[in-house]
Amino acid sequence: MEEDRLTLARISVTNFNETPLHVAAMLGHAAFAKALVGYQPNLVRELDSQGCSPLHLASANGHVEIVKLLLMEDSSVCHGRDQDGRTPLHLAVMKGRGDVIRELVSAQEQVTRYTLDCGETILHLCVKHNHLEALKRLVELDGVDDDLANAQDHNGNTILHTATALKQIETMKYLLREPPFVKVNALNANNFTALDVIQHMPRDIKSVDIRDLLVTAGALRAIDLSPVSRATNPATTGDDHDNGITTSQRSRTKMLAWWNKIRKVMQNPAGRESPLEMGKDYDPLLVAAALIASMAYQATLSPPGGLSDEMSFWIFNTLSFVAALSVVFLVVCGLPLNQRVFAWVLTVIMWVATTFMAAAYVQSMMVLKPGSATHTHGINAIQKSVVAWLSLFGVVSVVHIYRFLMWITRMYRKKRVSSPRSHGESSV
Repeated sequence: MEEDRLTLARISVTNFNETPLHVAAMLGHAAFAKALVGYQPNLVRELDSQGCSPLHLASANGHVEIVKLLLMEDSSVCHGRDQDGRTPLHLAVMKGRGDVIRELVSAQEQVTRYTLDCGETILHLCVKHNHLEALKRLVELDGVDDDLANAQDHNGNTILHTATALKQIETMKYLLREPPFVKVNALNANNFTALDVIQHMPRDIKSVDIRDLLVTAGALRAIDLSPVSRATNPATTGDDHDNGITTSQRSRTKMLAWWNKIRKVMQNPAGRESPLEMGKDYDPLLVAAALIASMAYQATLSPPGGLSDEMSFWIFNTLSFVAALSVVFLVVCGLPLNQRVFAWVLTVIMWVATTFMAAAYVQSMMVLKPGSATHTHGINAIQKSVVAWLSLFGVVSVVHIYRFLMWITRMYRKKRVSSPRSHGESSV
């Protein structure tokens, strides 16, 4: 520069891909970059063959001092886009440069609104490239409002859909914190909520954890959303909601809802693969059922004296044997025993097995020699046992009936809350 003051001015007529300022910004030579800007300020706005300004390169490489220098000279370069439509902020977010993000947003806050060709916002890029700290930095800078937080790309996916599809648990925890950072029941272009997305993915530990996070935050499947929620969703407005929901559409939605409930009941518990592994939590129940079956089988081979021709004894004993074997079969056959329906079925069958085993025992006691002291004491013991058994059976039955009524009440209240309050609100 001392020998020829026009050295930097001649750069514009050369065929170099980058200016010296591009190289300095890329390598982080802050002192040299400062000298170049002092000699030739217009270098800040020069573009290389990829359409990148020096600010693009400094932002992507995280050179904060050079970023400050370039912004001080001309902050409008924040709005420049390279050949792929990316601003310096996009590159900083993709690389997770938190300090650079702070400088760029502070200089020109409106750059947070620029999207890429596929409609991805800077928040989509944070999630897509798994930079949770960059996402937190943007939120802390107050550059993110509700519209940006719930913005959708060209596929209708919000950042919650993206984080769910990529199974980013920590990001999900941040997005679903109390109160949730995003709308948990937003629909994408395929009419999928985030809960639908995780339900259609291969089941593993991460997917189970994410599903629990979504359900805890109040997420629903698309078919469980009210017509008003679906009609007002940006991804579905203008399709088939202009003239309201027809009877056939409502019927189809109800059928899908019932099918979804059935499929949900039939799903295997998370982390369980083999039927034997699924039944390991029911080992005490298996032991009890096997013991009852063994007792009934032994009684068949060696019936108590005088009961060989007693039909009632054989009926009671056979029912007890079949019920006990049914419990063993249901536990080991691979049914989702964590579901409440199957738990109730097992409970009822065990009641049947134990009740008829007791009935068979009572029948055997009745054949004791009449008139003897043993027979009298046996009859008294039977009467007391029957009273005790019926009392216990009644108490347990009342408890289960109460639990069933409470479950019906909760389901009814949940349905009332999720449905529109009135026709007037629905029309609004």
